[in-house]
Amino acid sequence: MGICPNCGSWVDEGDICMNCGGSYSYNDDEEDDDSYTLSDKPMPIELSREAWNLYMDFKEDLALIKINEALEHNDKDYDNWNMKAIILEALKRYAESEECYDRSLELSAEKVVFENKARMLYDWASQLLEEDKADEAKQVIKRAIDSIPRDSEENIRKYFDLRNSINFRISHEKTY
Repeated sequence: MGICPNCGSWVDEGDICMNCGGSYSYNDDEEDDDSYTLSDKPMPIELSREAWNLYMDFKEDLALIKINEALEHNDKDYDNWNMKAIILEALKRYAESEECYDRSLELSAEKVVFENKARMLYDWASQLLEEDKADEAKQVIKRAIDSIPRDSEENIRKYFDLRNSINFRISHEKTY
């Protein structure tokens, strides 16, 4: 058992890393080789953890820097893309957040990512409605509803309520 040199995940000797596709090979001489030194650079898993801790401490700008560093090491980690989307959402950078959710879903169609994306789109549509951008809000809430998995425990009713409010606002504006 060893550590993947690309992403820091545990990998059995001779196996391919399931996280990034790298491989680990063990050399008996590594233990006795004095020239072998551990890298001072943090591994992607450490960067991800640090990014999440910064996000939880409401330090979104710093969290974004760390998660970007983790993605530089391994841009095939759906969980890091999901985390970046959450951080961007907190910064109210909704369009970028949606792109990151989409990238995460390309890598792995996880239910939690669909639900996170739907929740973000709901918040974005609500903000657009408050800014009197009902037509844009209508497009965003439609994408939110389409993102919710059928077996989701998410309260889908609130999405339909917001959609109905948006439609009412649009029809009201056209009438008056």
